[in-house]
Amino acid sequence: MTVTAFDTSERRAWAAQADACAGSFGTLCAYPVPRLLAVATRNAATADVRPTVLPEPPSPTTRATR
Repeated sequence: MTVTAFDTSERRAWAAQADACAGSFGTLCAYPVPRLLAVATRNAATADVRPTVLPEPPSPTTRATR
């Protein structure tokens, strides 16, 4: 991978933010991990490999009806 001047400046800028990110988003993202791992472990043990199907988001041209 070639490291560009942009990569270097981004790494420098984000390096100062690592502690703040770990204290906020890190905690937020870590919260669901045990449950996700439990589901993954259960699915692996039962060979349940069905994908989770999420509903399609509404079209931006469709108006919400009340």
